[in-house]
Amino acid sequence: MPGDIDSDLLARIQSAPVVVVGHVREIRQPKSAAAGAGRARITEHDPAIAEAVIDVDEELKGKSPGKQVVVRFPTSTDVMWYRYPKLETGHSGVFILQPDVFSPKAVVRGKATSKAFNLPRKSDLLPVGEAARVRAVVKRSATDE
Repeated sequence: MPGDIDSDLLARIQSAPVVVVGHVREIRQPKSAAAGAGRARITEHDPAIAEAVIDVDEELKGKSPGKQVVVRFPTSTDVMWYRYPKLETGHSGVFILQPDVFSPKAVVRGKATSKAFNLPRKSDLLPVGEAARVRAVVKRSATDE
């Protein structure tokens, strides 16, 4: 039912500090500063983290840390990580960015930033064609708060 979809989208947007329209510039391995200090934990559920650098075309909610944002995501298809969208260079969309749970810092153009983001559900990445609907939900979420 459309109402259920909008209420789920509303909840995701309300929990997101930043929502942007953009496109994936590059996919890369995390830099050592972004990967965190210490030894990596070895597990059969290794997420195999990658970073997507997203060029921001439009901010729909919140203030992105710059013209680019870094989204850390697991490339593993393990049962623990299958819900995360697997990003690819050139992919465009509406990104409902949740706080990063993999590392509190990311590196953009050699500079450490204070924020990176995640997309913990496939529904946190929508086609660009959904931007108008997301704008309406963002506006609605602002009046609900």
